[in-house]
Amino acid sequence: MGRATVRAALQTFLTGTPGITTLYKDAPWEMTGDNWQTNSLPGTPGFLHLDHSSESRIALGGEHGGLKQIDYTASLVLLYQYVIPSTVASKDVWVDGLDSLLDAVVTRIRSNRAANTDGTIVFEAGNQDQGIQISQDLPHWDHGGGKVRNWVRVEFKVTEIVPA
Repeated sequence: MGRATVRAALQTFLTGTPGITTLYKDAPWEMTGDNWQTNSLPGTPGFLHLDHSSESRIALGGEHGGLKQIDYTASLVLLYQYVIPSTVASKDVWVDGLDSLLDAVVTRIRSNRAANTDGTIVFEAGNQDQGIQISQDLPHWDHGGGKVRNWVRVEFKVTEIVPA
């Protein structure tokens, strides 16, 4: 197992979350416009980034037995974009889609603590103390392009248990 296996499991688990149009396994070197909009609806590409990992021994019976617990800090970086329609009733309607997206992501992470694995790849995800945290930048308006953009980071803890 290891980083690549954990990342692949998380990507598979989070793919198909409502509102995410494309999910990359880490930051792509290029993204084109088709990653965002579908029929002028808000769309969001995202990527996974494993920010940090640490290892601890779980030993019963001394130094020659036991398991290793590997804790990762995973970030799902969401690149939210809303195309401003020509007529709108409210100038802050763009945030409705973002709130729905974030609720869908958190609901997905909560839906299965082992990220739809049998527990041998991901022991638990987002289930630890302060297991899910959201950091959101201030919105950016592209007045010339008629868009509102907001980058968001959903950080969640992931634990893998491996033989020592």
